[in-house]
This record gives sequence, C-alpha cells and structure tokens, in this order.
Amino acid sequence: MTTGDRYLDDPSFRQPMENSYNEAPDDVRPGRAGARPPYKAEQGGYCNAAATCSSVTQGNAGEVTLQAPPDGTVLSYHTHQSEGRPVDIPNGRLKAQGKPYDRFGKGASQPDIDNAKDRGVTTYIIRPKMITRIDPDGTPHHYKRFE
Repeated sequence: MTTGDRYLDDPSFRQPMENSYNEAPDDVRPGRAGARPPYKAEQGGYCNAAATCSSVTQGNAGEVTLQAPPDGTVLSYHTHQSEGRPVDIPNGRLKAQGKPYDRFGKGASQPDIDNAKDRGVTTYIIRPKMITRIDPDGTPHHYKRFE
C-alpha cells in the first residue's frame, strides 16, 4: 500500500503499529467484560528513527496514557479499536466536552490533538478502517488502512 506518508509506507514503522492494534488485549473492566466482539484495550507506543518501536502502555477501551516521548522519538501511536461502539460502563455515560454521549467517537478527539501538540512528534491513531496522522502542529490527515 502506498499512502505518500513516509512512516506508513515503510513496513518497519507500519507493522509495529498494526501489531499493536491487532494484538491488543481484551478490556475486562466491569461493563465491558464478556462483550462480543470483545472491547479491546487501547495501546500506544513510540518509534525512533531506526524504526525501533515499543508499545509502552496498555489502557482500556476508552483511553491510553502515554508518557513524554523518549529522546530520539520520531513518532507516537495509539489504537482506537472501539470507535463507534456503544460506551458500556457502569454509570452508563462518559462526557465529551461537557456533553454526554454513549458511543466512542470516530477519529481523533480534541485530547488526541492536544496531546500530539504537547509531544512535538507526529502521532498516528490506528482505527478499524483508517489511520489518522496528527502533525505536531495539530493538523490531522486520514488514510485508509487497507488500500
């Protein structure tokens, strides 16, 4: 697949991001355990210029927390496997920008954009059918995963 994005078109960077998406563990917190198909925990990580990538955290179906990028980082990434699925949590709702919603959003959230700016490196969000790249200035770009 050719996207025109230097990291997505390079398998040494792309494959670790895809692996993180495909190998994510189930989110077994109350309200999500036993769902079919299972909710997957968001995962994230970093890659350096030598394409050494590491998944540094596991989150839950709604969030992952990445620390400051290590020295030499050229990109960060995290997964959004639950995009568009119902939010099934004990209190029934989460809030986005002060308004309740009951489905996980599609694409990059405002916190995703803000975090990309704070990290100062290109950030990728691996989604079910798309990959969103967020530039360090917060500009999003969208690519189909399977073309």
